[in-house]
Amino acid sequence: MEVSEISEQIGVYQFGERVGDTQRMQAAGALFYGISSGLKAGRSHRVTFGLLYEDQDVFLAGATNLEADEIRTRKLVAPFVQWSSVSDQFLNARNFDLIGFTEDIETGLVHNLRLAISPSMLGGDQDRLQVSASAGMAVLASQKGLLRWDVSVGGLRDLERDETQDIVFSAGIRGLYKPTARAGYHVSLNFDVARNLMTGQQLFLGGETGARGYIDRLQAGDRRLRLRVERRQYLDRNLFGLMNLGWLVFADAGRAWTPDDVTGRRGQSLMDVGLGLRLAPTKAERGKMIHLDFAVPVKNRNDPLVGDYEFVVSIQNGF
Repeated sequence: MEVSEISEQIGVYQFGERVGDTQRMQAAGALFYGISSGLKAGRSHRVTFGLLYEDQDVFLAGATNLEADEIRTRKLVAPFVQWSSVSDQFLNARNFDLIGFTEDIETGLVHNLRLAISPSMLGGDQDRLQVSASAGMAVLASQKGLLRWDVSVGGLRDLERDETQDIVFSAGIRGLYKPTARAGYHVSLNFDVARNLMTGQQLFLGGETGARGYIDRLQAGDRRLRLRVERRQYLDRNLFGLMNLGWLVFADAGRAWTPDDVTGRRGQSLMDVGLGLRLAPTKAERGKMIHLDFAVPVKNRNDPLVGDYEFVVSIQNGF
């Protein structure tokens, strides 16, 4: 059983500047029951049946006397079925995405498929179909590194209006090669698409969202392509018994855009190079890491919104 209630403001950005806000209020919950026959031949399957509920309102933050067509609403009461499968294949390694800890890295094929139908006769505001799916596995995995791919897609179909809503697609591939126990080369390539989101959320590039040599959210759109190349060093040092240390040299490249956006001049790709320091607390939640990155832009240097350098501080999962 799951229950949640959310009230939040979502910023709308253009060239790094917050130009508006969207207010979202959501109450949601799910009741479900799963059946599994356990681990057989190194793989476990589970079928889950349930009922989900969602009541969501989205409107312009701060607005008053809103007309009915200025408020976007959605109500789902949807029976669903989900099929999940995992394999009992793991790699025990050190100094992959963490520093100084043993990591259990899932290497076998993992996939999920969920189908939900929300008919108006059960209390939903429209007849809707909701689908989500994900899959991923490591193609190569050893103490010397790994090569892994992941893909996911989800969204809704309004059967009465014959239109899609909240379509989100993500695909990525990452590789890590470790010539020694304390050095590694990491490359990742990710492509994301978000279409017709009810909240109007955007995909960003710049600062914490990639392209660390540029201001945060310099580019925004409904498509994003990101490439990251890193040379990692895992240090055999501990800061006062509280943090494990690492550093890296990196390069970022990518672009966030909307095909029909005619604003033009900042729709080109971004590229930067830089140095980073990683602080991995030993007393905090496992996997959380402090990122300190100094980066210099390589492209768009004549743009008035692009500085000579950027210093980015963030807390993220892993290296």
